[in-house]
Formats: sequence, C-alpha cells, structure tokens
Amino acid sequence: MTGKLVERENLIMCEALSAMRSLGGQTTRKEIRREIRDHSDEISEQINDEQKTSKKSGVKYHPFVDRFNFAIKHLIAADFINTEDNRNLELSEKGRKVDLVRFDTNRDVRSVSESDGTLKKEASNKTNLDVDDIEF
Repeated sequence: MTGKLVERENLIMCEALSAMRSLGGQTTRKEIRREIRDHSDEISEQINDEQKTSKKSGVKYHPFVDRFNFAIKHLIAADFINTEDNRNLELSEKGRKVDLVRFDTNRDVRSVSESDGTLKKEASNKTNLDVDDIEF
C-alpha cells in the first residue's frame, strides 16, 4: 500500500475514535462518517463526499469509504472498537481511554492489526480498485 493511503487511513483512525467519543461510544459506520463529514477539521467534506470512476472497470466508488472501512477494521483488530455484527460499533475500554494527542497509529494499531498479515493482505487484494485509480 502506498504511503498516501496509509497516511489517509491513519488520519481516519484518529478522526473515527474522536467521532465515536462525540457520539457517545456506540454508533454505526454511517454515523461516524457523517460526524467526520460535519465536524472534522482534518478531513474536508469534499474528501468525504468525493466520487470517482475506476479506470479499469468503469465502476463508480467513494475512495474515502474504502479507506474508512479499512481504518475501522484496523481499530477492531487492535481492540479499540468492539463489534458483534460488523455494523454496530462500540468503543472498547482501550478506545475510551486512549489519549488521542499521543495516539500513534503505527505503534498502537498497525503493529497489532497487521501482525498476522490478514488486513495487509485484504488491502492489497481489492478487486475493483487499483492504486492508480486513487488520487488525493
């Protein structure tokens, strides 16, 4: 995965934890995205709403949603978020207590979530997107 995509996911992880706190700790992915769209100073509404067309398949997609979903998967794998149905999300004790000022996504999340290689493999196996399709 390219550096830009990792940086984008890392930023989304911080913003998602912050949004979940603002929403009371229990919420859905859609509500988190809406909170980020409406209240984030780091991620613009334009980035959140951007829609692109794949050069290879012609399918329209939202790059932010893909990066957002991978960021949430990383947070779940690193035990910052709990979920039973992958729809309803809840901040874990770890997610509630983490200091977002000192939060280091590479140290605190990626070192745990990528330790077995599952998420890294999923990210590289996206079938309908090519890294060349994504512009920032």
